[in-house]
Amino acid sequence: MLRLSLCGIIELLPEETYYWTYAQHPAFGYFDHPPMVAWIITAGTTLFGDTALGVRIVTFVLWGVTAVLLFLTGRMWFGRRTALVATLFFTLLRFMSGWG
Repeated sequence: MLRLSLCGIIELLPEETYYWTYAQHPAFGYFDHPPMVAWIITAGTTLFGDTALGVRIVTFVLWGVTAVLLFLTGRMWFGRRTALVATLFFTLLRFMSGWG
């Protein structure tokens, strides 16, 4: 819930701004970025406008889906406790990257 509430408040990072810029002009000629990122940002900005929330909302939804699938896969293969630990580490990965 904290991530969702901060999604539209915190300013965009320089990388996010660059992604938003090339999402404005999608083309197959971007050598260093796949078109899926531009499509995701375009979907978010179509729903919420050219705001920080619009740039980040679809990524947030995909993060949540990934966390649920990670938990379900981990529970199926290794048990509930391991799945919870893996999901916790996945959740904290974003913060650890920022501190690093």
